[in-house]
Amino acid sequence: MKEQKKTKINPIQDGPLEVENLSRLTNSRGEPVDSSRSIELCRCGKSHTKPFCDKSHEMSGFTSEKCDDRVPDKKEHYKGKYITIHDNRGICSHAGFCTSLLSQVFHGGEPWIDPDAVDIEKIKEVIEMCPSGALSYSINGRETKDLPHEEEIIVSKNGPYYVRGGIELVDVDLGDDAFQEHYTLCRCGDSCNKPRCDGSHWYSDFKDDEALTISGVNRRREVLEAGWVFAARVEDFQKTMKLVLNIKGRTIILTKVGDDFGAI
Repeated sequence: MKEQKKTKINPIQDGPLEVENLSRLTNSRGEPVDSSRSIELCRCGKSHTKPFCDKSHEMSGFTSEKCDDRVPDKKEHYKGKYITIHDNRGICSHAGFCTSLLSQVFHGGEPWIDPDAVDIEKIKEVIEMCPSGALSYSINGRETKDLPHEEEIIVSKNGPYYVRGGIELVDVDLGDDAFQEHYTLCRCGDSCNKPRCDGSHWYSDFKDDEALTISGVNRRREVLEAGWVFAARVEDFQKTMKLVLNIKGRTIILTKVGDDFGAI
């Protein structure tokens, strides 16, 4: 049985995310995007063919360096009667599931998390929705860290890449005791904690029309996928005759020798 090659994401210095052997890439509507080859995903936020890189980073002055004044990468612990909630603000992507769905728990006060405010099953459900891995929880002293997902990268709407399934991020420290199974990567270009998303897309008002994402994929398919193009009629040939054609900018030479046809 042929061994499956390991999926990897390699952040290129001041350039895109180079992805190898990815089996599934989707947009926020769950529609598949072609990832059958090694691909380069934009992370400067300027590409005209998002999510793919078009070398715009070379003109925009994009840098992949972290900011000195970024939110500290530190895991905090909020212990309740039945559950302990762990939170690392330094790797939060501001997806907002916690504050919008459980404002009683994640209320923004001091302390900003109240682990006793609601039933722990509701807390577990919402924490497991967190795409960045900033949130996790422990019960009876045992932390639930890695949740089962298939390998996948999701291009979120006007936000980061959601990475799932334990895909290796080459030569990158994911953070203080951070999840290896799922995390988020910046694609707006403004994160202070690159390659991780830090929620900067919210403040920079990053926008990405998914229609461009889909049309960019279709342009690649037009180039790579085979299709029928009318070239000539059979009766146009005579024995040993040669036809020189220009099809989509390529010169094609058709020949017939006896009853056989050939093309170069």
